[in-house]
Amino acid sequence: MSWAKGLVTIFDSLEQQPCKINKGYFAAHLKAAKAAKSILRQNKSPNVQSAFSELKLRTTALKYRLGGEYSEKYILQEVPDAKLFKELEPLVQEWKKTQIVFKTSELSPSEINQLETLTRYPKIAVLVRDNSSLREKFLIGHF
Repeated sequence: MSWAKGLVTIFDSLEQQPCKINKGYFAAHLKAAKAAKSILRQNKSPNVQSAFSELKLRTTALKYRLGGEYSEKYILQEVPDAKLFKELEPLVQEWKKTQIVFKTSELSPSEINQLETLTRYPKIAVLVRDNSSLREKFLIGHF
């Protein structure tokens, strides 16, 4: 599904665009992604599902960047989501056990801060919680 990877790349480049660009500019991309996700959702191949997850993450991130302009559902939360934190913490600790660079699976203050920041974006935190591939990429990039 190289076209799906291409769409993910386009969304990566949208992260570099200022949000003040015409709202229709982003809406067109989100509409295209919605159509692509409906196609990808039907194919259960691991590679296709990986592309689906990556695209879903990118579109969710863009919706948060647009914030209230896009939808009230995508506004950064003022405080971390304690329930999501409690769900993610054991997953992170299990991951740390598999990494030789960590002496302990307990979270450091910096790691707690990273996880709390993630849970302020609940829709992204759920994607990370529910998808081991996205979780791995998040943890490698932030821990």
